[in-house]
Amino acid sequence: MDVKADVHASVLGYTVSDLQSDVTVNSNEITGTLAYVTDFTGFSGDPELQKGNFLALSFDSDPAADKMTVQLVGAQVTPNEIVLDADKDCVFRITNKDTQNIIFRAYKGGEVTRRTYKLNNLVLEPAE
Repeated sequence: MDVKADVHASVLGYTVSDLQSDVTVNSNEITGTLAYVTDFTGFSGDPELQKGNFLALSFDSDPAADKMTVQLVGAQVTPNEIVLDADKDCVFRITNKDTQNIIFRAYKGGEVTRRTYKLNNLVLEPAE
């Protein structure tokens, strides 16, 4: 499985390089720096959720997988698994790098491959 942060890509109206820098993903950890942004209206219609530190990732796994999901755990509001669509891109609002993790799952013929990514070594830039 490959997870990457394409700095040249655009997500929800922002260029990834405006959201983050030096993001690296290894087998169980994501590191790098997340900028503090405001007015990220493409992320949410709720003004309180439009500001903060955001992590944009692209997940690439077995193309024959029946379904791929991601989930941000440890968030104030923990959503159910998010099913990745064809572009396999996802943006997460990181509020506490020490308690949040990202879980990726690939479902294929009754088998599930799961990987958990720790976020505690991310640098979250503060609001100016």
